[in-house]
Amino acid sequence: MLKAQSVTVVRSARKILDNISVCLRPCRVTALIGPNGAGKSTLLRVMSGELRPTSGQVTLDDNDVSAMSAATLASRRAVVPQVAQMAFPFTVLEIVLLGTSVPGFNLIEHDAVQFAYVALEEIGLKGFETRRYDQLSGGEKQSVHIARALCQLSVAARSKEASYALLLDEPTASLDFAHQRAVMLCLRRQADLGRAILLVAHDLNLAAAIADEIILLKNGKIVAEGSAQHVLRADVLSRVYACDLSVMQSNPSSPPWVLPMSLDKALTESAAE
Repeated sequence: MLKAQSVTVVRSARKILDNISVCLRPCRVTALIGPNGAGKSTLLRVMSGELRPTSGQVTLDDNDVSAMSAATLASRRAVVPQVAQMAFPFTVLEIVLLGTSVPGFNLIEHDAVQFAYVALEEIGLKGFETRRYDQLSGGEKQSVHIARALCQLSVAARSKEASYALLLDEPTASLDFAHQRAVMLCLRRQADLGRAILLVAHDLNLAAAIADEIILLKNGKIVAEGSAQHVLRADVLSRVYACDLSVMQSNPSSPPWVLPMSLDKALTESAAE
């Protein structure tokens, strides 16, 4: 179980995160939503152990992540950043194999390659193994890094009875509808394997479709948290995003859908002011 307890992050005298507590549980997908600058990516970095909070604590199974070595952290959680730059012309397979290179994994090359191939197939990139990473589209590059993270967690979980977390920052931002669906189904399968998933998302409808719990942030504070039905309310969202939003639901068991006010209506009202 990965927890943030009373976490505050201050940078240049500004509170990026303000006394936030979050608990990621196995078998569940948690989505972080909120406007630009709300603190979503910062919270993900804090929970991954990449960024030390100004105050508060992040623990993994009651162990302080700040006291864990990089290798220990890498054997328990994997991170997919929003943007990942690669300085050399690696192949897709070489990048995914980075997920097997954590100290202590001790895989022979054949086994490492097999894990990488399974991860690529899981994310829909079978056949991409020899493609050059720098020649891929933005969406394909993002999928490669998801495959690298999947490979890392699969190797880590070979023989250990422990909880594992997968943290992703806007993993579907550059993807078309088909690939968004593939990623969402993949994350659901990862949760079903017992992993805790943290997903930063700008697409509220994707968050509603995939997440067991949604956390709405604004100005570094939690505004609302809970199920999609509880968090995605028109009055709350319109206030947080500072624009008129409507929320619809086809039936009580389906996820809600969030839609902006008609652009035509908005332009008409703007012209009349």
